[in-house]
Amino acid sequence: MNRRALLSATLGATALVVGGVRALAQQGHDHSGHGIQYPEVAATAGWCVLKGQECIDHCITVMKTGDVSLADCMRSVEQLVAACNALRVLTISDWKDLRKFAKAVQSVCESCETECRKHERHAPCKACAESCADCIDAIRASFA
Repeated sequence: MNRRALLSATLGATALVVGGVRALAQQGHDHSGHGIQYPEVAATAGWCVLKGQECIDHCITVMKTGDVSLADCMRSVEQLVAACNALRVLTISDWKDLRKFAKAVQSVCESCETECRKHERHAPCKACAESCADCIDAIRASFA
């Protein structure tokens, strides 16, 4: 496909998308009731995933040197990443049993924070522990 044909196809597809968006907007759907019911929970869970992945990367780097002192930390953070990623997704989709699940994730966050605090001299471990604390606070505030 040459550049002219590619440009033409791209412009055509863009026109279809814009036209479709305009048509939907003209239908007058009210989206004011939509949105994330617990945005702080979703945000802090997402932050835990990010900080957890950074912590895991750090643990792997340290363990490559033969130092296995962060093995328990890494295991705890792996569980955190899995739990918080699921919490983030389920919060955004407003899952019907979110309250129960969030309380279970709170327990995972508490365990991870405890383990990471043991290694606060490592900046990624400290950042992960702090993200856990923030997520715990958001869950408590939202599902008291």
